[in-house]
Amino acid sequence: FRAVGARLGEANVLLALGDLHRSEGTLDVSQQELQTAFEIYRTTGDRYSQGRALYRLGDCSIALHEPDVAVEFYRKAIEIWQLINLADLAKDIVAPRLQEALSQQGGGLENKGKESKD
Repeated sequence: FRAVGARLGEANVLLALGDLHRSEGTLDVSQQELQTAFEIYRTTGDRYSQGRALYRLGDCSIALHEPDVAVEFYRKAIEIWQLINLADLAKDIVAPRLQEALSQQGGGLENKGKESKD
């Protein structure tokens, strides 16, 4: 794709490779591919796919035990999708991930007011 200048095709391949590498545990490679895909989507104005890349970067951050970073990626993905009238998609796909990341950082609503019983 790169050779013929098909930027969206290149970004789509990078997004898929990023998912594959995350599932294989090569998280540094995954992050690089997902970040590059996001940059291409941003350059081309593909906001839907910007959201896809961002929430996958959040997934990668969770795998790296970085819930604070994941929260930021998830929030940005939700914001972008809401701006393009995809609030339902953001609610169904990204909001549960955001809630999980918040719970991992100790900021989830379900953890507020609870004390350890250990």
